[in-house]
Order: sequence, then C-alpha cells, then structure tokens
Amino acid sequence: MPSTKHRRSRDGGPTLALVLAGILTVLTAWLAATTTTSAAPPPRVVATTAPAPAPSPTGCVALSYQGQWYCAGSLSKLKAGSYPRGERIVLRGMSVMSRTSTTVTIAALEAQPCPPDRWCGATLQYYSLSVAWTGTARPAYGAVIDLYGTSTGVSLTPAGYLPNTTTCHVDWC
Repeated sequence: MPSTKHRRSRDGGPTLALVLAGILTVLTAWLAATTTTSAAPPPRVVATTAPAPAPSPTGCVALSYQGQWYCAGSLSKLKAGSYPRGERIVLRGMSVMSRTSTTVTIAALEAQPCPPDRWCGATLQYYSLSVAWTGTARPAYGAVIDLYGTSTGVSLTPAGYLPNTTTCHVDWC
C-alpha cells in the first residue's frame, strides 16, 4: 500500500486533503516571508507641524483650528446671545451672502425644535449675520465656509475660515 504522502483518489489523482495541505504550506511560507516580526510600531503620519492643541473642551463638539479648540455652534444661538463673550466657536456650513472691505455677511438654514407632543414637519429658519472683518483674507461671495471665531455676545470676531464641501449654499439647497 502506498504511503499517506502519495495517496491517490480512486481516479488516480491526489486526494483533496493533500491538495489542501499543499496550499496551506505555501500560504504559511508566504505569510512568514511577508510579515514583519519587528515589535516597533508603524511610523506615524503627521498632518501639520503646528503644536498640539490643549485638551478639547467638554460639553461640546470640538474642532481644532490653528492650534486652538472651537466648540461647534449655531448662528441662531449666537444671535440670541447664548455663547459667553470670549468663547471660541465654529459656525459650520455658513453661506457667504455678501462681503465688503469691512464686513462679511453669512447665512444659514437651521431646523427649529419641535415639542415632543407635536408633529411639526420639516421647518427651517433662515438666519443671517454681518460680521466685522479686517484684513484681506475674506471668503468669496457664494462660498460655503466653516467660520472660526470668538464670541462677542451676539456676534463674533473671526479667527479664520475653511471651505466647507459637505453643505450646500442656502440659495441652492
């Protein structure tokens, strides 16, 4: 009787067990040759060279901009005076409605809260705000931006902006 190593099926070919064992041997050798055994972690990719910001604030959705943390806010709450003076906030998805040499007017559509015992449907409110702006780095008319700044009570002092590519302009939504 032939040894197990050379066992053939009834039709004379190798058995399925032998074929699978051969495949397993080849895969094991390939993995051993391509897998690194180094205990060192993979290299880190650093996106910016700016120093790491201080720990993010608690109680808000925080975003980092130029080494500082900003809490995500809304235009309606800013206009209502809900943010204390000096608080860093980011207004995401703002549409630039106009700009002059000293101001930029932004706008947003915001959903209104609905009491839990009522059905309100889809209700959006339009809010706009003219922000005093100095310097030349102002967003272009028609742009959609994330505006970073510091609350002044019912407005904000801009720190800068980034383009927002996930929100549509209020005139085209």
